[in-house]
Amino acid sequence: MKILISDAFDPSLPERLTRFGEVTDDTSRLPEVDVVLVRSKTKCTREYIDSAKNLKMIIRGGVGLDNIDLDYARSKGIRVHNTASASSIAVAEMTFALMLSVPTRLTHFDERGTLGEEGAEADRAAR
Repeated sequence: MKILISDAFDPSLPERLTRFGEVTDDTSRLPEVDVVLVRSKTKCTREYIDSAKNLKMIIRGGVGLDNIDLDYARSKGIRVHNTASASSIAVAEMTFALMLSVPTRLTHFDERGTLGEEGAEADRAAR
């Protein structure tokens, strides 16, 4: 099986995928690959899918599938998957960080630091 990594992923990914077949990031080899890994940059349009003569699967690293023509891919018998749960830890971490920033006024103090002394003066005047 030939696997094309079309967009930027973790640098360790190619080595981890070698047990499944030959891995390349050379997009000129699209016509000969069986699986394509994409993120947001690559648009899997009808033309893209048609140029991948051996394509059997598209895997989207991320949540959405808006950059893939799902109906056309499925009509050609190409399976489409995504990694929907891959970002759930990062989303949870961001949610907690934002919740903690409200009572501690973290963003407020970040703005003061960013604005410098003029921002601090404006803040004191606003109180």
